Amino acid sequence: MAEKDTPKATSHGLTGVGSSITLQLVVSLIITGWVWFELWQGAVPSIENDVGLLIAVGLGLGFGVSLSYGDTQGLGRRYFEDTVTFLLIMTVLIGLDFLFFPEGLPPTGEIGLVVFVWTSVVAHMFFVYTLSGRESD
Repeated sequence: MAEKDTPKATSHGLTGVGSSITLQLVVSLIITGWVWFELWQGAVPSIENDVGLLIAVGLGLGFGVSLSYGDTQGLGRRYFEDTVTFLLIMTVLIGLDFLFFPEGLPPTGEIGLVVFVWTSVVAHMFFVYTLSGRESD
């Protein structure tokens, strides 16, 4: 029963490591392309608020690293493997987005999103390969 309460990350073994990272890479490319071509029309928008940009980049880096670490350690996995719970969390997040940003994210938020997805890919690769190497010792 204790094993079920604290599941281990499956990405530490040889099974699924490459496919998990490849999937994250593909999703990151799609999100980056969507932001670049659809939201920015192929040119970086002007950003008036440097502090907002620093906050967005900092949050993107922080969330990307912390969520990737949590994923490789299996933290919170029980919440995201349950489809109903995951859909409920996503519905709340999308609702908050429409509530606070009815006309879309500001450019700093979009940059934070791109920083987040790429940070999560790099951090996931780092944690998977460094933690799996440490566990085999």
